[in-house]
Amino acid sequence: MLVPAVKAFEVKNTIEDALKRNARLLLAAQKIQVESSGSKVILSGSVGSWADRDEAEHAAWSARGVWEVENKLTVTG
Repeated sequence: MLVPAVKAFEVKNTIEDALKRNARLLLAAQKIQVESSGSKVILSGSVGSWADRDEAEHAAWSARGVWEVENKLTVTG
């Protein structure tokens, strides 16, 4: 089965929207940068806890078309 390619900006927007919808990450979303290149996503910036870091990574993996997530988020709290 062939799956249509997903554009990088669509992946980026989907993840950013998911971060903003997540009540736990609402404030942290402003400090999280999302980059996407093809099916790879890179998260960078800072979050307040390990749980926030994990939640952001989960949001990235949940986006359609993502095959690889590089989590460079630092925990500051």
